[in-house]
Parts: sequence; structure tokens; C-alpha cells
Amino acid sequence: MVRVHDQTQVTLALSKAAEALCPVQLMSARDGVSVQGTAWFRAICLAGAAAAPPIPWRCVIDCGSAAGHALAALAAGIDGVFLSNVAPSVISRLSTIAITGQQSVQTTLPAFIDLGQEQALSELEAFLARPLAR
Repeated sequence: MVRVHDQTQVTLALSKAAEALCPVQLMSARDGVSVQGTAWFRAICLAGAAAAPPIPWRCVIDCGSAAGHALAALAAGIDGVFLSNVAPSVISRLSTIAITGQQSVQTTLPAFIDLGQEQALSELEAFLARPLAR
């Protein structure tokens, strides 16, 4: 998973993934649903993908504890949502909704590379070069 903060980072992540022939999940900034919004994040993912070589990818927006925003993000067509500190019954309902649209609800944040951090590019290249990343 690669955390991206703008269209340039989306294009970079997808280009590097294409070089490594490795599908990638793009994750928004922390609480991205509240800070930037679903429409903006989806738009930078689509624009970045249009500028990069073709490679399978998914965009996941960080919703923090905002279950209502997560529902709206799923309705808007986002590939997946990440939620933290949300009741299991709410997660269950959202997961049922997500499955019908071939989307996902994640409650555990996997290891990720944050392209907003220094040294992230070299970390991304090293990660994509590992056989387990494929």
C-alpha cells in the first residue's frame, strides 16, 4: 500500500508499480475523507492513472472514525475505505454494502509507504523489488 497526497505522487506510485509489474493500492492521507474529500481523492487517482503506464490499482480512502463519510465514499464508487475506532456492528453493515459493489472495508492498516515522507521513493522501489510484493 502506498499513501499518496497528490496527483504527482499517484502517477509516481503507479509508474514504479508498472516497472515492477506489481499491482498497487493507493491510500489517501490520514483522515483524507474529511480533509480532502472522496471526490478529490478519486479524481487524483484517476488522473494519475491516466498519466501512468497501465497497472492494476485500487484507491482506498482513510475515513478515520467517520462511518457516514465511509458510506458516502462507497456510494461514490471509491474502491475501499479504511476505518478505525468504529463499532463492529457498523463495520459489518458497511462490509455488506461494500461487497455488493466489489469494494472493501479495512479496519487494520497494513504496512505502507508514505510518499509524503523523505526517503519514500527509495523505500517504494525496494518494496516493489521484493518477490513478496508481487
